[in-house]
Amino acid sequence: MTTLIYASRDLTSIAEEILQMDPDPVPRFRLLRDVLHLDPASAAYRQAETALQGSKWFVELQNAQQPDGTWGRFHTQDTTVKQPFVTTEAAIKEALDIGLDRRSPILQKVQQAIVGYVEGKTSWPDPPEKHDNPLAWFVWVRHYSAAVLSQIDPHHPLLEAYWHIWAEVVQAAFHSGSYDRQSEIKALNELLNCRMKNPVPFHVKYPLLILSATDNRLPGDLERQVLDYVLHSPAGIYYMYDKTLSQPLPILAKRFWGWTQAHRLLSRFGLWRELAGEVLNWIWDQRSAQGFWDLGSKIARKPYSSFPLSESWRRPENRLIDGTLEMLALLSRGLQIGEE
Repeated sequence: MTTLIYASRDLTSIAEEILQMDPDPVPRFRLLRDVLHLDPASAAYRQAETALQGSKWFVELQNAQQPDGTWGRFHTQDTTVKQPFVTTEAAIKEALDIGLDRRSPILQKVQQAIVGYVEGKTSWPDPPEKHDNPLAWFVWVRHYSAAVLSQIDPHHPLLEAYWHIWAEVVQAAFHSGSYDRQSEIKALNELLNCRMKNPVPFHVKYPLLILSATDNRLPGDLERQVLDYVLHSPAGIYYMYDKTLSQPLPILAKRFWGWTQAHRLLSRFGLWRELAGEVLNWIWDQRSAQGFWDLGSKIARKPYSSFPLSESWRRPENRLIDGTLEMLALLSRGLQIGEE
């Protein structure tokens, strides 16, 4: 296990320095919650949370939300319609990025719609995608919806059944000691009761979200195999980053955000802290001479990233604040329990 070269006090020092720069409502709240881990009952936390609800990004989400709780199509963009959020998934991601959680009325409202999808009582408004078995569309609507639900509430009781399905799938896939795609396909066809030639593999974004949800945990050896495979696979995590996650790339690279967000997903697994030590130390070493992270002006923006989190980047410091906040939040997740 790699020893981390930073500690909680190092992150706290940088976060407090940023707070002296008078950040906008979203980065201020995220710093207090995700880096300084302030008590939600504290006056400073409550004031920051109230200010967050008056931010540009909160108001945009609130005003664009439809009566059914969604923001239009769920997963597939309708390019014929001009709207603030390309899909409901994108809107949910932004809500989480700016600091909202399952207590927020905005997310509570959309969660009601998602629960209907997960239970199979309703379906997405998206046109069905083509599969070799037409029944597969309805299967994946439910599983992808469960994955998105896990981002809002990772302990929702509906996720239990989905977690156990994917736990059985990865047990079958690694039964021989290494990843066996044919065994995975066989397990998926049996467990989902839907015969497919090329079903979604476990190392795609959505199954990984499900596997890292609930209070359940894969057996230690199996979780290690799962994470080791994902970290070293040349394919990365589909929908997020398509190269090897164990290999850092330049901080100014176009795909740097996708790389960090793939690690953010994997940080939901307990063993990630142990396996990603070299990656975390590398991120720590990418600070500028001033001690911050500058991700550059070419970094992807919404909806392909969380940026900007500040109201705008017209003030030069705001880009620096937003990038540093995201790196601090990820590094904080890498600290061992008891060090935070």
